[in-house]
Amino acid sequence: MARRFNRNAKKQKFRFYNKKERNKYNMQQRTAHAKKHVINLSKRRLSNQEYILLAKGLKFIPTPSSKNAKMSILKDYNEFARKLRCRYMFSQEKTDLHPFRSNTGYKPASTCHTLENYIDLTKLELSFLPIERNVKNNLTKGERIALRNLKNDETIVIKKADKNSNCVILDRLDYITEVTRQLNTQHYCQLDSFNMAELKIQVIEYIKSLYDQGIIDKISFKFLTNGQKLRDARLGRIYILPKIHRLETETFKQIQHDGLNELNIIPPGRPIISQYTAPFIIPPVAPINTVAYRTPIGGSSITIHTASTTPAPNWITWIKT
Repeated sequence: MARRFNRNAKKQKFRFYNKKERNKYNMQQRTAHAKKHVINLSKRRLSNQEYILLAKGLKFIPTPSSKNAKMSILKDYNEFARKLRCRYMFSQEKTDLHPFRSNTGYKPASTCHTLENYIDLTKLELSFLPIERNVKNNLTKGERIALRNLKNDETIVIKKADKNSNCVILDRLDYITEVTRQLNTQHYCQLDSFNMAELKIQVIEYIKSLYDQGIIDKISFKFLTNGQKLRDARLGRIYILPKIHRLETETFKQIQHDGLNELNIIPPGRPIISQYTAPFIIPPVAPINTVAYRTPIGGSSITIHTASTTPAPNWITWIKT
């Protein structure tokens, strides 16, 4: 005989609870689930709302403000209309686009009446689009307060754990100590002096020499020298991801039980060097020789294709692969 399960058993569990006790029970269940995804290795004791907030992940996006929503929509539509006009004007040209072409931002004049009529009517309809002001926030009031408190707390660092997506909270001093320990090893060396402005000039001169020898074309030369990435170039930065999986099982369980790092354990970190907006070199189109240069950071090498008549500049050794 098959067993009969009471489908309303879960509802009967709250039959004798009032609303306050039910909310308290739900908060305890949500907090217990959130603590499985949040590892607190700092001296700061987190609240239940902070646990629930951090368990959403570092890529969670709170509900944005709808204050300038209509202006943003119309701005995007103007760019869409510009691309429609360009597509209409240059649709007959069957030329391959250069991979390093720069966006000119060309705004064509009025095209055919049919396309212009469609653009105007659509824009008029978008201008009357109702924008809901009272959008439901995807964070509760307590979670918004927790977000503000965590953002203003300068004594902690919040990072994603290595090998998984758990959220790790570290003391800022412990985080700096681990990064400094890794920088003081044989894998890194400190430069005596560094001038970013001088480096930019040397990069441009080297690219110009490649253009003068015919190794790169004019479009590639303009892309490499006039690009926003070279103008806003800055040094790369290093950060670490805590290796929680390196902790012993008993130690990890003790930290999860206590809710904070009373054992003063600093987990090892996985170093990552972010080269975003850092100076870069693209190999030329027609290489002649291939030379590998060793970098002072990590002892790794970077392969640069150069012409036999073009000497390799010294600043190549400053680039980390």
